Amino acid sequence: MKYTKYEIARLVGARALQLSLGAPLLLKFSEKELEEMRYDVVKIATKEVEADVISFTIKRTMPVPEAPLVRKNVLLESVEGDDGVVAALPPMEDDGAE
Repeated sequence: MKYTKYEIARLVGARALQLSLGAPLLLKFSEKELEEMRYDVVKIATKEVEADVISFTIKRTMPVPEAPLVRKNVLLESVEGDDGVVAALPPMEDDGAE
């Protein structure tokens, strides 16, 4: 799965927080590698995300196709027949917009 840049930032941030609170490393680093990274939890977390060894679940919300909300008076004007009689419509809650 390809992650967006926002998801990657969230993953790195969440994992860096875990590491800063004492979570164990999921990759094996030599002492030299850790010194090169200066024991920076963000760099360590980035390497773990790139290696895809973390197990976070990402929930993507997808838009649901819904009918647009329209005020009652707009609907009543649009369904009026030639004889001026308004067709029977099911009751619809007003959205409060004036």
